[in-house]
Amino acid sequence: MGCIIGRRDYERFLILSKRDRETLSEDEQAELIEAEYPKPTELAALELRARGIDANASTLDYLIKKEAIPAPSGGTGRNRRWTPADIDRAAEYLEDQNQLVPGAVTRMYLGVDAGQDLRAREAAFDANPDLPRDTDMFVMEVVPGALGIGVPNRVRYRRMTTEEEGERLGRIEDARARSERGGQ
Repeated sequence: MGCIIGRRDYERFLILSKRDRETLSEDEQAELIEAEYPKPTELAALELRARGIDANASTLDYLIKKEAIPAPSGGTGRNRRWTPADIDRAAEYLEDQNQLVPGAVTRMYLGVDAGQDLRAREAAFDANPDLPRDTDMFVMEVVPGALGIGVPNRVRYRRMTTEEEGERLGRIEDARARSERGGQ
């Protein structure tokens, strides 16, 4: 179980669109993914952030300079050419150092696997095509497992009830009103 999004789930859900997954052959999907690489340092850092790692281009440059991670074989400086394997090595190192974005920390705290969370969100979006592909209209529920014996907690998303949606909108309006009054 990992609190960051793994390579397979990243490629399947964050590179490929739902339409790509439904209409393209596996070979065509692989070609689309392959066309994303190699990435310059800035885009490698953006991929790491999307997967749950708190990194930027300067972080990657620093880690290479101090030899914590090997430099990608292509390019130099910010023009390095990062392959999926290069990015995965950086992700592994930074995850071991607990350099995580807040969402990954939340998953770690909840004992939730990032890939399972991503797949649960996609299932909720697919089950509710009338809603935007955004979690704002969904409630995240964590179903306890047994972490002590290796049974991870599971996540599921359900559509907000009308009452929950009204409560959410009320909190948003209250926050706006406080903000307009200068935070009082």
